[in-house]
Order: sequence, then structure tokens, then C-alpha cells
Amino acid sequence: MLITYIVLLAFSMSLIPYTIDPYLPAFPAMGEFFGVPNATIQASFAGVTVGLAAGHLFSGPLSDAFGRRPLLLISTFGFAVSAIALFFTTEIAVFFALRFAMGFFAASAEVIARAVVRDLFRGQPMLQMLSRIYLIASLSPIIGPIVGAQLVGFFEWQGIFLTFGLFGLALAIASTFFLVETCLLYTSDAADEEDSV
Repeated sequence: MLITYIVLLAFSMSLIPYTIDPYLPAFPAMGEFFGVPNATIQASFAGVTVGLAAGHLFSGPLSDAFGRRPLLLISTFGFAVSAIALFFTTEIAVFFALRFAMGFFAASAEVIARAVVRDLFRGQPMLQMLSRIYLIASLSPIIGPIVGAQLVGFFEWQGIFLTFGLFGLALAIASTFFLVETCLLYTSDAADEEDSV
């Protein structure tokens, strides 16, 4: 069970690099498809950045209020749906909106995954858990561009979004089966600490 949580949380934290890095090799093809300069495609990173900021800002308080599990499932499913929708989009405005959504849901997944670790562990065990998670998550900035470059060589640029959208969908489905609510554990521990003071 511990290994399952390590993998699920590590992949959830990997969604931010997978929102940015794999698509860099496809910029020229995207610009040609939408009929816009490469600078316009590069400007989509502004939407991604705003989405990342919003996700970091709002997801923590929301997960405290509504629970980690539902918010993490929404985040991973939202990432998957946004990426798969980008496979079908033909409008540059829709492209920008979906890139914002990818950033928002990716950041939310990362924040909530960290919160899950905080709920389950304290002190040295928490540090050990995070080190194992980061060991896997740290590979994503390396894997993303490599996968993106390989996909561009064999498919149209939309294939990159479809690939990582399916990855997000698989992550969301796995989380549905294996992830349990942990916010209540954190609340219970905090109450016990207050009672002991």
C-alpha cells in the first residue's frame, strides 16, 4: 500500500512538468496549425503560469474544506480532460483556455499530494516519504521533453496532448481505487494534540 501511495503521489506531483516541458519541441508545428507566429504559442505559457498560480492559491483551502480525495480526483481528471480536449481543439482561444486549465489542475494535484503526505506522516517518516516521492517526481522534467520530442517525430503535435491526457486519466482512475480520504486523519491528530496541551 505504501508503494502505491508513493507512485500515485509522485505522479500527481509530476503533472506540472508534464504541463510544460513535453510541448516545447512542438511549438513550430502548433504555430503552423493555428496560423499564428511562434511568439503567440509561446505566450500560451502566460495562461499556464496563471493557471499554476491559481491552482496553488485555491486548492489547499478547498481540500481542507472538502477533503483531499475528491479534490485530487477532480484535479487529475481535470488535467486529463483538458489535455485530451487539446487534442481536438482547432481554435487558438480555446487552446489558451485549455492550457490555463491544465496548469490549474496540475498545480492543484501537486498541492493536494503534498497535503496527503502531511496528513499521513510527521517528522522523520514524513521526510522519508517525501524523499521517495521526489525520487520519482524528479525524473519528470527529464522524461517530459524526451517523450515530447519522440512523439513529434512520429505523430502530429496533438499526439503529445493525447498521450499525457491518457496518462492523467490512468492516474485519476488508479487514484479512484487506491486513494482514501486523509484530511480527517489530520483533523483528528490536530484535535488530539490540542487536547494533550
